[in-house]
Amino acid sequence: MFDFGPDGRLRAVTQVLTAENFARLRPGMTKDETRRLLGKPTSIAVYALKPEEVWSWHWADGGYPGDAMFNAHFSADGVLVTTSRSEVPGHEKP
Repeated sequence: MFDFGPDGRLRAVTQVLTAENFARLRPGMTKDETRRLLGKPTSIAVYALKPEEVWSWHWADGGYPGDAMFNAHFSADGVLVTTSRSEVPGHEKP
């Protein structure tokens, strides 16, 4: 995540996609709270039949860049229901 000062200059860069931050997510959090904690998701998928919206972020699980996705599952009213982790095809650990 990038932090800019009032002058528009970059002040800090912080890696927010960490196991510690993922563990801070709790059911009932809003999309806004989730985005403030983890930043902009890599992708957003909407499943109308469920109904569910899933936000996903690429992250380096165990040092393998882009090998995993962390997923936040939101209900139709925009509340976090659960989280999950999935492997990225072709990026399996050796």
